Amino acid sequence: MRWIVLAAALAVGCVPTVPPPSSATTVYLVRHAEKAAGDDPPLTPAGAARAEALADVLADASVRAVYSSQFVRARDTVAPLAERLGLDVTVLPIVGPDADATLRAQARQVAAENRGAAAVVAGHSNTVPTMIAELTGEPMADLDESEYGDLFVVTVGADGTARLERRRFGD
Repeated sequence: MRWIVLAAALAVGCVPTVPPPSSATTVYLVRHAEKAAGDDPPLTPAGAARAEALADVLADASVRAVYSSQFVRARDTVAPLAERLGLDVTVLPIVGPDADATLRAQARQVAAENRGAAAVVAGHSNTVPTMIAELTGEPMADLDESEYGDLFVVTVGADGTARLERRRFGD
């Protein structure tokens, strides 16, 4: 009987353990892709191609949630990624008398809802920097209106420290 107990104990010790999930939270923030003219315009063909490029870049990034502002150009920028991942796009409306306070609260919401996971947020040249500043604690200037293709990666560790990385995607 002792041999059976000893064999069982050794077998249990040989079972590989699954590593704990990462405790870091990753928030990918992107300004919408190229837009047409007009009030609440859709993406141009170049913008649609850039949205597909974003989906290609983040397809294997273990994204758990996709967010955008209420504007068509932002939703269309993350739609290919959400479709590829089988996720809905959650709209974070930019409303109220203090848009900056709304954006800061939304940044905290996204990080809290996706603790230990990854999420994507599509915004605008004047909203993405506010959200990044809230997540990192560092101020950031508005983005250039003529620039597209920046992908900001904010990684927030379990201890609350944040790191910002700026990448490029699309042509």
